[in-house]
Amino acid sequence: MINRVEKLKELRGQFANARELPAFLLKNNEVKKEIETLTSSLLNRKLGGCGNCYFDAFIELILMNMETIEKKTKCLFQLRRGALLRDIDASKNMTQSNVSNELSIYHIKRNKNVLKYFTKYPDNIEDLMKNSEDLDAENETEPKGFTNEEKIAIDEIAKLMANGVNRTNIRKEYVKKGFNSARITVLMDEAAKAVKQRIKSAQNESKGTKKAKAI
Repeated sequence: MINRVEKLKELRGQFANARELPAFLLKNNEVKKEIETLTSSLLNRKLGGCGNCYFDAFIELILMNMETIEKKTKCLFQLRRGALLRDIDASKNMTQSNVSNELSIYHIKRNKNVLKYFTKYPDNIEDLMKNSEDLDAENETEPKGFTNEEKIAIDEIAKLMANGVNRTNIRKEYVKKGFNSARITVLMDEAAKAVKQRIKSAQNESKGTKKAKAI
């Protein structure tokens, strides 16, 4: 699949707009079928006769990175178009664009009713859920694999998130502090886990207090 997308990328630069691609496809039925096949496999949609649709799909395909293609190729799950599975940790929100085996199992473990939003999932889903690692890692309270500076940043970011500051503004702030943009994403994901864990801990503590009062 990766080689097929790479071959398609060789056509990059030939089409300046949506009008030029349909004219090319009229003479190159093989390329047209390849765009249709890859769009169905990697983007989970079918193409009609619309020239703009082919152009949009072509652009999406050639912009996909190798890691994403590999994940989608190995993915055992497929979401319905337009479906969005939400989580209190925004980094775990899932659509067809970021669907993965790990995230799919994560959502299904928490609510089996979401299976209705999948157009494809493996028959051994119960076994996969039993053998999968929990993305929550609820028994881990201390971030691992981070420097002391990053651990401090994670704690600060978690406080900002808890106060409603969005990721875009957080990123801008930490870029100013000299953090690498890709690393900031990792720190924000870790901070989101911390916020989620704190909320759960607070909820459990509240339940415990209510039970004690009742007794």
